[in-house]
Amino acid sequence: MWVIRCTGCPYYADQKTFDELGALFYNLESRGKSLWAWNREHLELIYKLLTGQKTDNDNYANLAVYMRREWLQGSRKRSWAKVIEKKM
Repeated sequence: MWVIRCTGCPYYADQKTFDELGALFYNLESRGKSLWAWNREHLELIYKLLTGQKTDNDNYANLAVYMRREWLQGSRKRSWAKVIEKKM
């Protein structure tokens, strides 16, 4: 099940199915490329992967297989990590 949480208002909903998620919540830009995440927890997982942190017990670890290779290559990793840090 998924959680939907607004960062600009008190809206919060849990126990949502994948079909109920709707549009991507995070869509970040860097150097003409896009990085997306379904919600804050998914964005945190991506950040952990970009910075080499462990994700073994992460609730969203199964989404790691959907990471785009271009996000994880060379200097792109550092660049995306900085973009995410500004958003968090």
